[in-house]
Amino acid sequence: MAIVGGFALFHGLAHTGKAPAEISGLEYMAGFVATTAVLLGSGLVLGTAGQRWMQPSWVRSAGGTIAITGALLAVG
Repeated sequence: MAIVGGFALFHGLAHTGKAPAEISGLEYMAGFVATTAVLLGSGLVLGTAGQRWMQPSWVRSAGGTIAITGALLAVG
């Protein structure tokens, strides 16, 4: 848990460094939290719907596709 917390801290610091100077830190963080909540909620809804109405192989394929896409984006 400490390792995950450390990664989360540095991840948050990286985003803080990209904050626009025109808005306050509170506005930036509120927008960031709202966006994160929408993304996580969407993933939860889509994942639950996928498990309920799709074949397990399709769900695994979708997860693999998302993982590969993320890796390709990270590489550049």
